Amino acid sequence: MIGNSRRRFDALAPARGVVFAPRGRTDHLIKMNLIPLMGRRDAALDYITELVRAELFTLSRKGRHDIYFYTKQLLRRIERDTEKILSILSSPDTKRREQSLLKFIDLLDAGADALESFIGFEDALARNSEDAHDFSPLRDDSEYASSEEEMTASEIMMVNQLRAFFDRVSPRVARYREYVSKSLSASNAERYRRSHEFYLEAFRSENNFNE
Repeated sequence: MIGNSRRRFDALAPARGVVFAPRGRTDHLIKMNLIPLMGRRDAALDYITELVRAELFTLSRKGRHDIYFYTKQLLRRIERDTEKILSILSSPDTKRREQSLLKFIDLLDAGADALESFIGFEDALARNSEDAHDFSPLRDDSEYASSEEEMTASEIMMVNQLRAFFDRVSPRVARYREYVSKSLSASNAERYRRSHEFYLEAFRSENNFNE
């Protein structure tokens, strides 16, 4: 599944190297990259929103770990795409908004990274406590159960914090997208729609988190 998705991504991805080509005769090629980049970036952010708002705690620890890891990978793809978008833009106002969005993505990346590391710590604690013998932080089943309950509560709190970030920022993201869409020609609006739909479906089908 991942191999097929990679080939599909490559087929629609903006041309490599064009963003950094000299100005002049290549300007039109540089600008052609902008619309598919925006569609891919926005689709990734929309899918992350779906993942964060999903019923995460009906999944196993492994299922949640996989979601946090994939979220982190998507956020880093968004960072790269946004940096490329910034290299193409000429409007100072739009650049400022994109830079602000990039700061928000950095914050989400830190949250996803913390959640993935947190799950890794839980797994290590479960695996290695008995082997630690005298230095084990968990001496019996009751201490393990208490520790697991505390860690689950901490994970829930971290997830809820991420959800709160999305709830606060999503209306502003929607307004910014509306602002951008008004500046697009009919043909570019269609290119954006097709890119967004393609990548959103590709992200949804790339992994199965029902574990």
